[in-house]
Parts: sequence; structure tokens; C-alpha cells
Amino acid sequence: MANTTGIRIDPLYQGFEHAELFIIGIFVGAPLEVCLGALLLRWTRPKKAHQPKRQIAPILLDLVNVFGVAYQVSNLIVLFLDETTCVPFYIFNNMMSQLFFIFSDMFFLFITYLMSDFSSWVLSFAILLTFNRVGWGIADVAYSGGLFILEDSSCIYSQNIITGTAYPLSDMAADLFSTAVMVHVVIHKLRVHSNVSINLVTRNGIRSATITAISTFAMWAISVWEDQFYLTLMYNAQIYVIARCVNYDTLFDEQLSKRLNQKSKALAAVDKAKETLTESKRPRRHTLEAGLLPARNPFG
Repeated sequence: MANTTGIRIDPLYQGFEHAELFIIGIFVGAPLEVCLGALLLRWTRPKKAHQPKRQIAPILLDLVNVFGVAYQVSNLIVLFLDETTCVPFYIFNNMMSQLFFIFSDMFFLFITYLMSDFSSWVLSFAILLTFNRVGWGIADVAYSGGLFILEDSSCIYSQNIITGTAYPLSDMAADLFSTAVMVHVVIHKLRVHSNVSINLVTRNGIRSATITAISTFAMWAISVWEDQFYLTLMYNAQIYVIARCVNYDTLFDEQLSKRLNQKSKALAAVDKAKETLTESKRPRRHTLEAGLLPARNPFG
């Protein structure tokens, strides 16, 4: 028998005060606004032809936002569940949650694969991490869900302890892997003192640290907190942080497709130097710009 722990989700009329409902509305609405805004920005921008492999990233981005919207809307509806809707709707709610996290992981892993210059071993690890995460997601949907208590007419979400611990750890493993690969790539493609290297490492490092921190805090809060109000705020804060990280490029007016299909200025300078070297047949050390290394696949 599955080992579970009950987390109370009270109906609206039995639960929060008006002030608490107002605050919850803000916390639920914040990630909803991020995902909806990102979808509108993506869909209203002119469509351009890209390389087939790099068309996958925008598709994954859209899927993250679509399931993020569905998950946040369902988080509002759970306040109104009754005996007939408790069990089936929590299946839907949990599925939207799992799909949001799974496609977020897939998005970050695919970007890592692109940055690794399509390394075969990075792809292998990314696929392994994805299957691991999908497996735990399916298990959580199967072993966790809503239970209606007739005595006090309340809907309780029963979270399986094993799956509730395993799938957040799988998310953290995927994110740490992405960060490790990114650091490896920039160190081998550009010197550490290059501005491009520093920016890439800083951005990815902060993103990874932020998501890892919020996931760790969420796991701790679930095991310690009993107040449903603060747990609700924590869940939605976690979704908000992930949504902001996934949509960083879109929401800050940087076209993801453009960034993925164009070389950085530094790597373009290296290519130009190579062309000059070929044409002039001068010694290599006199043509490469100072501070740059030849672009190559660091994974062999």
C-alpha cells in the first residue's frame, strides 16, 4: 500500500479569510500573467524559418506556458471542489502540474543540448533525465490524488511521500546537469575572462541556483508547515519563479529563436579570423583575436 500524507485543501466557504483570499489571488495570478504574457508575445511576433532542430525550443516554450496557464487556473478551481468533483479534478490538477514541470525540464535540457553543439553524450543524459522525470510524474498521478471526507465535507489532497520527494529531486538533477554542461561549454569555447563567458555562466548559474533553492525550500515547507495558507503561497511562488526563468528571453524582449540561430559576436569574430587566416596563409597566432580560442565542440 502506498505511504501517503494528507494535505488539507478546504472549500472556500470553510477556509480562508477575505484578506487571505486576496493575497492568494495575487500569488496565483502572478505566474498566470507571466505565462499568458509570454504566449501573447510569442504568438504576435513575426514567424521566421529556422533550422528544424531549433524549432523545438519555441514549441517547448509554448507547451510550458500552456500547461502553466492550465495549472494556475485549476489551482483556483480547487477551492470549490465538492464530493463529485474532488477526485476527478485533482487528477487533472496533478496532471497539469506534472506536465508543467516536465516540459520546463525538457526546455532547459534542450537548450543545454544546443549549447553543447549537439553533443551525443549530452543528448543521452538529457533523454535519461527526461525519462526519469516522466516516470516519477506518472507514478505521482497514479498514487497521489484527491479524497473527499464526508464528516466535514472537505476535499483532501493525499500526496504520496515517495513520489512527492522523487520528482522534485528529478527536477533538481536536470537543472544541475544543465548548469554543469553550460559551464563546461563556455570554459572550452571562450576564455574565462571573456565577457561572453562571464555572462553565460552568471545567467545560467543564477537561474540554476534560484530554481534549486525554491525547490529545496518547497520540499522543506511541505514536511514542516501545516498552515494551508502559507503552503498555497509557497506552491504558487515556486511556479512563478520557474515561469520567469523559462520565459526570461521572451519577457525581456530577447527573441529566443534569434539567439539560438545566430552566433555570438565573439564566435563570429573567431570565424572571421579563420577565414582571414585561410586567405592570407599567415601564421595562426597572428590572425586570431586576443582572448579568443577557436570554436570547437568541447565534447569531441
